[in-house]
Amino acid sequence: MPRNTNLETKISIIIPSFNQGQYIEETIQSILNQAYSNFEIIIFDGGSKDNTLQILQKYKSHITHLSVGKDKGQSDAIKKGFELAKGKVIYWINSDDILSKNVLHSINNSFLKTNKPSAFFGNLDIINSKSKFLFTKYLTPIPPLFGRYSIYRGLFGFYQPSFFMTASAYSLTNGIDPDLFFCMDNDLFRKLAYEKIDFIYINKSLSKFRIHENSKSSNFQDRGFNERKKIFGVSNFNDRLLKIYVLIFRAIYYLLKFRIIKVVKSKYKIPWLP
Repeated sequence: MPRNTNLETKISIIIPSFNQGQYIEETIQSILNQAYSNFEIIIFDGGSKDNTLQILQKYKSHITHLSVGKDKGQSDAIKKGFELAKGKVIYWINSDDILSKNVLHSINNSFLKTNKPSAFFGNLDIINSKSKFLFTKYLTPIPPLFGRYSIYRGLFGFYQPSFFMTASAYSLTNGIDPDLFFCMDNDLFRKLAYEKIDFIYINKSLSKFRIHENSKSSNFQDRGFNERKKIFGVSNFNDRLLKIYVLIFRAIYYLLKFRIIKVVKSKYKIPWLP
């Protein structure tokens, strides 16, 4: 039976942090300003040398768990955060990105409608270093046929800052791979697809992804490509057919939603962003 829709489900938010003092306060404020109360913030900072720690001290009363010290990197911090999480829904956001308004309420509504291990995903707003909105990257529901398999083969992806999951879904996997530097999210999506969980699309922008000169996404594309190849292997003929099917499915969806022009324009603005 559906859960009581008057309840606020506990949502655990993990923030891996390292030298993002310029942005992390805005990240934290975007959580605190949600019209939602039942969440916990877990922060692992890898020993920042800028003003990050002073900002974290300012918000100490709002932080459920704060760990400061040298670690093995971002993936290690996220994995440790998930291990501490007490929420029925878990999520990580990087310390230079921002949650959109009223997102936790939307996630809670979706969670209360299902009793299955699930992931909830949505669109992504792109912002610059000054938090100015640039454009939106849109997604679609997963295809009705071969949807999970297309995720498993890396042919249907998600925007990590706009991706939440139930703790029950995460527990089916062996979790984040701490040895991955760039594609730990794609590796996790693959594991979740293998476990045949539900992937539920929320047709709104759930977060804001910041493009700036020091971001990992801007500076380590080659390393990301090599990790992706390690995770998914070499594409074969069946993969190419499936990719065409996914592209056709998405194109039809965008046409029906009158988004096709926006989607094409966004692709040309930042070609390396899926």
